[in-house]
Amino acid sequence: MNRPILFLTAIDVERRAVLEHLTDRRDVTDRGTRFIQGLTRRGRRRALLAQTGPGNTGASATAQLAIARFSPALVIFSGIAGALQPHIELGDVVVADQITAYGGGLSQDEGFWSRPRSWQAPHAEQQFAQSLSEGALWQEHRPSPSGRVRFGHIASGEVVLDSRTSDIAQRLLRQHNDALAIEMEGAGVARAAHTNGVPFMVVRGISDRADGTKYTTDKGDTQQQAASAAAAFAVLLADELTARPISETATRATADQQGDITMQHQPVVHQTIRDNNRIGNMVGISHGNLLSGKEHDQVEESLRAELAQVRRLLEGALSDGRISADEHREAAQHLDDAAAMVPPKDSQQQGAALWVLGKLLGIVGGVADLSDHVGRIITSINRMTS
Repeated sequence: MNRPILFLTAIDVERRAVLEHLTDRRDVTDRGTRFIQGLTRRGRRRALLAQTGPGNTGASATAQLAIARFSPALVIFSGIAGALQPHIELGDVVVADQITAYGGGLSQDEGFWSRPRSWQAPHAEQQFAQSLSEGALWQEHRPSPSGRVRFGHIASGEVVLDSRTSDIAQRLLRQHNDALAIEMEGAGVARAAHTNGVPFMVVRGISDRADGTKYTTDKGDTQQQAASAAAAFAVLLADELTARPISETATRATADQQGDITMQHQPVVHQTIRDNNRIGNMVGISHGNLLSGKEHDQVEESLRAELAQVRRLLEGALSDGRISADEHREAAQHLDDAAAMVPPKDSQQQGAALWVLGKLLGIVGGVADLSDHVGRIITSINRMTS
């Protein structure tokens, strides 16, 4: 079988909606995080399912852990969202072609200066999903005959938006007025996937209109219906992608191991060409040295230098107001924890270091120079093994 598809959800109604499409299920626990391992209902894909909790920080950390531990071929976040455009109806499915972390910025006496960060969904998967949404197969499998699949920009932040007149709503209207929907986890997943060179998709069912009627709407069955619609399309997409290669990879592991995901011991190494034209390596669970002694020393020296640079940039971000004192305090603690495990001595410490760095990335993801350096550290650690 192929490498697994990783499904992520934030809340229980989303998790249960995906779970309905998985068979042969069993629990796998890694560093306290529960993953459900199974097969997609049509049996074409091995799947992992995890619940991240609300917010981009938790989503990024869980995605980072799962990518390092299981080397998924694709990450799909399936969940619910609020509509931002009048033509988007309750029950519609919105698939992100662009996901934006809209909350970052600089606050000064003169006002707030927005500093958003955006990630593009991979072109090949995006095009395939669009074809799938227009075909007879989706018409056959969609849970509601009225539900449509839309493709476009999704805004991702740390706020449950239920107003069209609040400061955040007005800022979104001015700065991201093409966004179709708003949610809270997609940017964290996109950042973790991008850092590791793994393709990602964000699939959202519309459960409210983000216009002051959310709590009235939620008393009905709209969250369940929206979660079911998103899960149905997400799992169908994963199933159908087995008929074609996933993403434009330069090289791919030639053979994936059969059986339990937790029993894979061969390194999975691939190189993926991304929008910035860099080549990134991702290494799965491995027993045996991947780097020569000289190369290992070079990577270790580079890691130490990057950690020192992150520490300097972190202090600078605090002094110029790009992060708050609380964010600085939490980020500094994660950085100290990571430094104590770098370079990792074994695969377990490697996974723990990636987990901590994923949390750090979730905090500083809106600060471009900081997140770039943390991303380089994650990439380097992914190349190291004992």
